[in-house]
Amino acid sequence: MSLSPALKSLAVIKALHKFQQGVEHTRRVLVISLTVSGLPLVASAEGFDLPLNCQLGENCWVMNYPDHQPGPNVADSACGPRSYDGHTGTDFAIRDLKKMSRGVDVRAIAAGTVWRLRNDANDHGLTFSMSEVERKECGNGVVIRHADGWESQYCHLRRGSIYVDLDDKVLRGDTIGQIGMSGRTAFPHVHLSLRKDRQLVDPANGRGVGKGCGTKEKSLFRTETNFRYHRSRLYAAGFAASVPTGTKIKTDARTPKMIAVDAPALVFWAAIFGAAKGSRMHLIIKKPGGGKFIDKNISITRNQAWRMVYIGRKRKAGKRWPSGRYRGTAKLIFETNGGKSSQTQQISVDIP
Repeated sequence: MSLSPALKSLAVIKALHKFQQGVEHTRRVLVISLTVSGLPLVASAEGFDLPLNCQLGENCWVMNYPDHQPGPNVADSACGPRSYDGHTGTDFAIRDLKKMSRGVDVRAIAAGTVWRLRNDANDHGLTFSMSEVERKECGNGVVIRHADGWESQYCHLRRGSIYVDLDDKVLRGDTIGQIGMSGRTAFPHVHLSLRKDRQLVDPANGRGVGKGCGTKEKSLFRTETNFRYHRSRLYAAGFAASVPTGTKIKTDARTPKMIAVDAPALVFWAAIFGAAKGSRMHLIIKKPGGGKFIDKNISITRNQAWRMVYIGRKRKAGKRWPSGRYRGTAKLIFETNGGKSSQTQQISVDIP
């Protein structure tokens, strides 16, 4: 059987891990339940690590927080709408499927013992039927028991990527698998659930899930992780020769370095996690020489888990685009408790 470079690397790391432990375990696969028995509860004094080796807001983003509102309504960690009904964990998203295909490691947030795992659920694309994931909403995943009664659960890993075994001892930051598209997921991410005394805990504020929202309390993640609640996140922007679809951006959000002089259109787009009602996106394209090509404010009129906005122009028949470097600026502006806040991305593209 041939292995991809990513999985070959996994196999090597696993072998080294086993050698260091000096023990071999026979793999035993158990079904991961979404309600797992817990242990006693006190947070580690030094806090937890992120489940990905990433910089929040730069190459990974929180897509959803736990839902604290009983019933059909939703309240995220800060009493906002960045969750969905019954969501039990924190979703750490990566940019797109292209990034996932290169291999994104999922790591243990603290030292512990592997208690449960599944490694044989199929990966699917951006769409799936509920029958595909029935009773396997977590997909491929791992449950780790930590000191002081904590448990962490990691969901939606790639089939065959998990290379820890039941009863293995893992250290903080050890790689346990890779992000995949297994289970109930429509975007590449790892779902992290945290438990204490059989109760789900929100790491953003240390409260039991469903026990009250708000972020006045300190998060349970280490200070070095720079974890904090964000109402909205501008996570990607780019140029295109036509209006991109959501599927295109979620598959490959890279922006081209060059667009043809006879391209049918010149489009600048931006994508948001947690688009917030009342916020706005300011999009600007500057033409070669610095003059404005397009300048537009787009109001966000409703809350959305994911939103793409764009500006652009079609090429006139018989004309070509003027050559040179075009510069795009996307600025997301929204209200916070401290006033207005903003996030900005700047992208350029050349027309030969």
